[in-house]
Amino acid sequence: MYTQESKERSRKELWGHAVSTLTTQRAGSRILNKEYMETLWKYSWNEVLKDLVDINTGQKVIDDYFQYWNDFSNSCYKDKKASDLKVAYFCGPEPENDLIELLSLGVRIENIWAFEIDKKTYKTALDKARKSFPLLKIFPGSLADFVKTNHLSFDIIYLDFTGSLITKSMSTFSSLHGVFDEQALSDLGVLIVNTCEPDATPEVSDFLASYYNFQPMVECSAYGEDGEITNGEERVWFSEPASAHGYNVEDLKDIAENNIHKVYSAFSTSYPLYYSSIISPTLRFLRNKSLSKQLFSTNISDQKEVFARISDASSFFDFIEGSKIDEGGISGDRIFNPDGFPFWNFIDTLKTRDNKLCNYWFNEYSKPKEGASILDAARFRESLDQTLYGYDGLLSEKIKSEIKRVNAAIPDRNGGLFCDIPMPHLWLELALNQLGAPYHANLKNHRRWTYKAKVRQMHLEAYTFDRCRSLYDFLPMVDMYGDVLENLLPQIMVRCCIDAIHKQVRWPLANLYFGSNMACVNDGIKGAEFAELRQRKVL
Repeated sequence: MYTQESKERSRKELWGHAVSTLTTQRAGSRILNKEYMETLWKYSWNEVLKDLVDINTGQKVIDDYFQYWNDFSNSCYKDKKASDLKVAYFCGPEPENDLIELLSLGVRIENIWAFEIDKKTYKTALDKARKSFPLLKIFPGSLADFVKTNHLSFDIIYLDFTGSLITKSMSTFSSLHGVFDEQALSDLGVLIVNTCEPDATPEVSDFLASYYNFQPMVECSAYGEDGEITNGEERVWFSEPASAHGYNVEDLKDIAENNIHKVYSAFSTSYPLYYSSIISPTLRFLRNKSLSKQLFSTNISDQKEVFARISDASSFFDFIEGSKIDEGGISGDRIFNPDGFPFWNFIDTLKTRDNKLCNYWFNEYSKPKEGASILDAARFRESLDQTLYGYDGLLSEKIKSEIKRVNAAIPDRNGGLFCDIPMPHLWLELALNQLGAPYHANLKNHRRWTYKAKVRQMHLEAYTFDRCRSLYDFLPMVDMYGDVLENLLPQIMVRCCIDAIHKQVRWPLANLYFGSNMACVNDGIKGAEFAELRQRKVL
């Protein structure tokens, strides 16, 4: 059933890539890898800040500080052999197919968990395992349910779906979301997601059009276009939001209906990236009151007032008509800067679309769970930087005070030293991520395949995720940001780290640590280029 040649080839490639990423290639798979971090550190002090290197901050002190951080970083990522890796996979009726490949790579069967939710398929898988692999653990249920109570973390998780991500069912999204929400993946891990290309029905096309109508940077295939040819190879490129091309949601719907292969290909890569780095850590924050009050105001009416103003365009029209703007201040950024709020606007649009699939997903996204919904997470996270630039009322007084202290200690807060001016929102974002614990993608190590199964076209992704704990655990709590980051050594170290994270996902996640570049992409600094997606390999 699952042994056709294309499936066998994909199985061999994806498992080989995943195991080598976490073993022989482990050091280079980190986002905060020593090679780039040391290069950026030396550039910062030897070129940009050389006039600030004095008797108190001499070269030895600078070199020793980097080594101090690097030693800590190494302690966050222990070396692993294939036999150390813990693996979870959807087994279907033939658990032996993936299992044999894993065992041939050196993974121990004791570290492998298989999952099957369908009762009939589970019985078939169990019968086969009992004959040949009695040590294989097969769980009769979903991975998402398992990790809620077991709290195991896996180095590799393989979600092998028989359907697409876009169905009128929670079966796919709930498993995908569960990996991140329940923190089921290790601090440095590989997530493999295999999904089926959906039919280009009006409902599916409408859903995809609603998603891409607000994305700030869009993989060209979502517009039905081919990549650019550079040095004889097709290069994946990203383009401006739909509005910059003159597209509205109906135009995007037509593109999806006529070129579902490319549009779904872009979506199957994009959606998990956004959820893992942006939505899931914010959800974790909002569902824990102890975390939430570190950053956000506890005044619910103030929160609602901020979200209402962001969605209200009246101040703009008052300005146009020459009326006096009321004391509420500016408003309407979500309307006039729609791609600055991509997920919030996407979810809101779904309720206005005249189809059951979009309406179903609006209800799911807006349904509170443990005190917060995905829509709530989108509102808070995408409004984060606005709270410092005219929409006061969302943040706690404590975090506002600490951000002011940090900003006052930045030598280039008015520009003139590094590539980007470090705006205050970076420290706010850092505080949320420190406690929200996102999964950041190493796009340089991302792999994509496509192959034809018996009937359907499949889209296969292999993400390398790094939680970058050597940044977030290196920091004190928010209360002491000002005490520590006023010192240039830890401040520059932290800025080097967020530069590295941003450069990995500049194109698909433009709003993650936006404006954090220390070295410009054209400065000739090795590793300072923005990571680019590889083409999807046809098997």
